[in-house]
Amino acid sequence: ESIDLVFKTYDKTKAIINGETNTCLGNTINLNTGNLYNTKWSLADSTIESDEFAYTPTKSEFLTISGIDENQCPVDTTITINTVKQPDPTIVVTPMIHSTLYQLNRDTFEVHLEASISSTLDENYSYKWDFGDGQSSYGNSVEDHEYEASLVRLTKPIDVTLTVEHAYG
Repeated sequence: ESIDLVFKTYDKTKAIINGETNTCLGNTINLNTGNLYNTKWSLADSTIESDEFAYTPTKSEFLTISGIDENQCPVDTTITINTVKQPDPTIVVTPMIHSTLYQLNRDTFEVHLEASISSTLDENYSYKWDFGDGQSSYGNSVEDHEYEASLVRLTKPIDVTLTVEHAYG
């Protein structure tokens, strides 16, 4: 008498982590897994059993996620929670007018704007310029902008707005 055994093997599954793992200190992260059951979230010496994980980190640290995949196989994954201190930067915008007089006049309409940030932590900043004439630009700390002659010839000031954001919030 013989017995036929069938062994099934499955490729190792990686946990799919949904949510942002990079944050500024003081911000809460919200994570969940898209493919695990009986999920456990472990930080240093504490473990939380839950499908979702909400946490306000006080430093950068490792987070281990363990659970069971769809094939009833155990899965363990370790990720890094990256934090940065929220800077208190000074943003300086330096306008330069493309004319010999370095001022807008009836014949010059192009302005060169440069933004610099003190206390930068890294290069993860985005820039949004509003040139005050209905046009805007995204992404660069340096911008050249040309104003329409009719706007420049008015005696009203033109308000330029710069919004700077860090990728971590």
